[in-house]
Amino acid sequence: VYASDLLCCGQVTPTSGDNFTNFKYTVRWTGSSNPPHAYVHIDGGQGVMMTLYDFTSGSYKYEYYTRLGSGNHNFYFTDDSEGEGGRDPNTGVYVGPQVE
Repeated sequence: VYASDLLCCGQVTPTSGDNFTNFKYTVRWTGSSNPPHAYVHIDGGQGVMMTLYDFTSGSYKYEYYTRLGSGNHNFYFTDDSEGEGGRDPNTGVYVGPQVE
């Protein structure tokens, strides 16, 4: 594992919807070692493994789709590599989506 290996650029789309909306979580991993498994943690829950979706010039994109119950949600990402850079954001959580 190299110091430059890290998760970044996490997001969910759309940022709001209802119980029938299929929310898409994405995160990128960049680095020079083999790509790790990536996980999304929704509302502080146990991580769910994401699908490695795309590779573009040293950057791997992971995706995960799900429907959510009503309420305001939050999320963060982790990977199973060792060392720094295995969480996005580094501290705290991303806010969203809001589900009617």
